[in-house]
Amino acid sequence: MGSAFDHLTDDIMIDILRRLSYKQSHRCLSVCQHWHTLISHPSFLSKFPSFVRANHRILQPFMFIGQICAYTLTYTTWDHPVPIDHHLYNTTSPDMKPILSLDFLPPSNNIVFVLKSSIDLLLCSEDLHKHSIYYVCNPTSKRWVSLPPTPSPHRMASIGFYCDVSYDECDQNDDCTVWIINNPQIKYIVLRYLHISTLGLELEIFSSKSNTWKYLVESVPLPYFRPSFWINKSTIHNGMIWATHENLCIISYKPDHSNDNGRQRWNFIVRPSDICDHNYSNSFLGVTNGRLRIAQIITYKDKLMIENTHGHDLVLGDLEPSLRIWEFDDSTREWSLVHKIYLKDLDEEFNNRIRCIKEVHFHPVDGDNICIRLNSGYFECNVRVKTTKFHAVKGEEGSHSIHTQLPFMMPLFPTPLIRTNLLS
Repeated sequence: MGSAFDHLTDDIMIDILRRLSYKQSHRCLSVCQHWHTLISHPSFLSKFPSFVRANHRILQPFMFIGQICAYTLTYTTWDHPVPIDHHLYNTTSPDMKPILSLDFLPPSNNIVFVLKSSIDLLLCSEDLHKHSIYYVCNPTSKRWVSLPPTPSPHRMASIGFYCDVSYDECDQNDDCTVWIINNPQIKYIVLRYLHISTLGLELEIFSSKSNTWKYLVESVPLPYFRPSFWINKSTIHNGMIWATHENLCIISYKPDHSNDNGRQRWNFIVRPSDICDHNYSNSFLGVTNGRLRIAQIITYKDKLMIENTHGHDLVLGDLEPSLRIWEFDDSTREWSLVHKIYLKDLDEEFNNRIRCIKEVHFHPVDGDNICIRLNSGYFECNVRVKTTKFHAVKGEEGSHSIHTQLPFMMPLFPTPLIRTNLLS
């Protein structure tokens, strides 16, 4: 870098860099470490103008990443995975080349497990089951923070990880659209479910806002409440954790207790009135453009099972194999149907493969694109033009296999993380 730049203050450099186009600013991330730090900082992102261009689409919004692990023998089973290296692999890439690395994290034993993902942030730990120390990192920018020790480090727990961040689209060129953060002061939450008893739910919650853990015993909100299902099938919206429930309602939980003054932390909203009651297991929540959405997929197998179980007196229109998406209006508290596709209108490969659905992921910006994850891979689906594209998952090779496939999406500028400690 020339000497003239060396004598400029950070404020002047930020003022210069923010006047570039998004594409040019993104290229400047690779100039040097100092420029990378400036451009990745929330203060720079907050000065960037945002332009919403809803008529453009992201070309490849989804991927799934995982670690390649070797399975070692324990006293009772082989099921004890150990990562073979620091790399993260695109699980649908035919050649399985590493795309990112976690070698910047500080564990002394050089082993870290990726537990959860949220947009482009990862939650990691040095132990797969008992988590004493967590790391939140962005493998793209190689920024990370170490969370304080949990109140119960030796207790096993189900984990939820939520990054409360929203994005705007901005036009990069005529061929594709990129998206950036429009609220750079992001907040992330880690939720540990420990146990359920007659006293209630034992939870430990970490919020980046307070940078502390809280141990709580919460009342059970509904009969037959399954906490593990609640955590694994939930999403964050407006600071609340949302999930579906077996009795067909949707529940939300307020994890930030700093200003609640004892107010009720569980809330309930009714499901869409035209959703199929007998197939709620194939319903999935998510957020697009700051709006809560729910998707339901009825397959041909589902229709046959429902008819055999409940008879043919149901309204067949509600059971027609289809993909439907509803959107929730926070002001009116009502659902509206925004997309409906009959499976017969999609290609043959989609209909042949779409049986056991594991997850449905919504794109945070593009409301027309969703990702449907199966055991064998995942479909990218554009519900506006009714197109699908299948990505097969790489299988096992000997004693090595992919452990924990996680969704990962990369915005133009990495989600920022502010270092609160200096362990390295």
